[in-house]
Parts: sequence; C-alpha cells; structure tokens
Amino acid sequence: MDKIKEIISYILNINWESVFYTVRWIFIALDIILVILFVLVFLKALEYRPKFVAFPGGRKSKKKKTESKKFDFTPQWKKILSTVEAGGPDTLTLAIIEADKLIDTALKSLGFEGEYIAERLERAGKIMDLKSIDDVWRVHRIRNNLVHAPGFQISQSQAKDVLKVYEKFLKELNVL
Repeated sequence: MDKIKEIISYILNINWESVFYTVRWIFIALDIILVILFVLVFLKALEYRPKFVAFPGGRKSKKKKTESKKFDFTPQWKKILSTVEAGGPDTLTLAIIEADKLIDTALKSLGFEGEYIAERLERAGKIMDLKSIDDVWRVHRIRNNLVHAPGFQISQSQAKDVLKVYEKFLKELNVL
C-alpha cells in the first residue's frame, strides 16, 4: 500500500505544465518535418504524372490568322463528298464509313490514344471543348448500324446530314 501511495504522490508532484509544453513542441517539430516530407514526395511524384495537352491542334490561334494547319484532310474529305454525289445506297454507306475513318485518322493524328475510335472520341471530349461531340457520337452509332445491322438503310438526305456533322467536327478539330 505504501508503494501505491508513493507512486500517486510522485505523479501528483510532477510539473504537468512543463511536460505538456515539451510534448507540444515535440509535436510541432514533427508536424514541420511531415510537411517538408509531404512537399518533397509531391515534387518527386510530379515527375511521373501523365502529360496532358489542353488543346492538341484543336484551338485556333488568335495571334496568327494565316497560320497553316498542321494536318489537312481536305483532299480526303472532297473524295468522300464526290462519293456521295455518285448516288446509290451503297455509295452513301461507303461515304459514311469513309468519313468515320477520316475522323478516326484525324483524332490519331492529333495524338489521341486509344484502341478504338470510341476511346479517342471520349478522350477528345474530355480534353477539348467540342460543341459537336454529341452529334458525332450520334452519327457514329448510325455508322455502326450501317456496318453491323443487316438491312439498315439510310436516305440520301440523312446521309448528307451525317456527313455535315462529320464535316463540322473536322472543322472544329481544325483539320479541314
């Protein structure tokens, strides 16, 4: 019993204010060290982050109006339009398929990665402010129906509307 009284007496006689003050300064020093380590780790992690390009060839320069286009798909587009003028349901289908391939090629040329056009369209929609991206998705589904759905037909006016969407998108990408 005397031992317990001695321990209690010792604990009660400790200057707790100085103990708490010392512990406080130890934690402040640890906080400073942790903040410094966090900043160092963050700076090291920046070296490994993916490189994002805000507008890979898509935003027109305001400084140089006469600046030439990096990629020009005008000849291929004119060939597609001439296919449409030839007429017939098979040529319309062919023109839409070719236009879709041209969109895919343009996205690849601008550096959008992905195995399929859908992945590249998704990345382009996230990175660039494209007003016609929803319309391109819609006409891409029409293209898929033409290729994969047996008996799916499209009129010449519908085909021209589809091609107008593709043309608008190519202009928005600044490749036409």
